[in-house]
Amino acid sequence: MRIKTATLQLLTKAVAARTSLLFTPAPPEFPAKPRPSPEFVMNSGILAKLIILAGILLLPLAQVSAATFDNIDTHAKLVNAINTANGNSEADTINITADITL
Repeated sequence: MRIKTATLQLLTKAVAARTSLLFTPAPPEFPAKPRPSPEFVMNSGILAKLIILAGILLLPLAQVSAATFDNIDTHAKLVNAINTANGNSEADTINITADITL
């Protein structure tokens, strides 16, 4: 009788385990994020370094120095110098070398 009881208990546990496995909802599966390839990671790092290097090398070209306008002796030269000075937003110098009648 003991064998039958032990066997019955084992069968009951096995059926219970299988039943719980059958009716237990599976956890949701999320698609794995694609990992970037090593070549992409390496190339993006190189690209970032090149952009920074280009910015550093081009920085001196972006600086605008103040202009000095010499030998302004006519009305037309004065108007041209004033218009140019107003257009570059720097502290410019206009040197007038003659009497100009406006």
